[in-house]
Amino acid sequence: MGERLISYATWVILLITCFSQAQKTESEKHANKNTSSRKKTVNYDAYKEDIKQAEELLFAKKRIEAINLLIKSLARESQNKKANLEIKNHLKEINHFFLSEKSQQNYELAINLKKADPNQALAKLNEALFWEPENHKLLSEVAKIKILKRDCQSQVTPLEKAIEINPWDEILALTLAQVYFCLGEQAKEEKLRERYKEFSVKANLLYWQELEVFFNLKKNNISAAKEGLDKIKTIDSKYPQIELIEYFIDLTEKSKNTNLRTLVTKKKFSCEELSLAILRKYNSNPFFCEYDLLKELM
Repeated sequence: MGERLISYATWVILLITCFSQAQKTESEKHANKNTSSRKKTVNYDAYKEDIKQAEELLFAKKRIEAINLLIKSLARESQNKKANLEIKNHLKEINHFFLSEKSQQNYELAINLKKADPNQALAKLNEALFWEPENHKLLSEVAKIKILKRDCQSQVTPLEKAIEINPWDEILALTLAQVYFCLGEQAKEEKLRERYKEFSVKANLLYWQELEVFFNLKKNNISAAKEGLDKIKTIDSKYPQIELIEYFIDLTEKSKNTNLRTLVTKKKFSCEELSLAILRKYNSNPFFCEYDLLKELM
């Protein structure tokens, strides 16, 4: 009987011990889970804090410091998809904010003057750049006017340097690609296009695709040019430049489509008939409605 009591007592003690160990293990699991959760929160808050600090630096007119901070944050958050996307979106936009009312006013004046008086437009943009030398919106517009003036070589160095500082600025990369097209630098343009097309916004994808069509025409690759034109129509079926691209395909193909050539010749100065809203919509493309320029480059 005594042996049974001892065995029973031993069994109870073992049971209590096991239960205590199980509780301890469960508590440790919860503790580890909470610690892991806190670590995730710290990382989440860290990149959010970086974005907030970058905005503060930007409005303190320390744009380069803001860019460097975001690039470091991007490297640290390489495995965090959500953080990656948010940081990249800020890097895309950070060089296009106006920090001076005067520079923004000059920019607006330049856009309105670009077609009628490109020299005056350039003067306004250069004045704006005095206040905001790191504003890529201004740099991009200067380059587009220089393309219209057939002075493309002068824009290579400033645009390449700006891209080195902020390689996530797709708008500036597109402008540089357009400069390369103007210079016939196909290999450089293709490299840029392949790098940026995959994360391009829809509006810019139209212009990347158009550059691809133009280069295919320069290589007499008509079938690839036609495929590219179909993609352009899918992106924007109302793009006013479609007829002009069809015209250049026809010229390259030497099919002598008389009706198409008559239509384009009649419409080649139709930019004057387009509304200001349409002109502003396609402002990112220096070749928009530029029949004579494209004819020279083709």
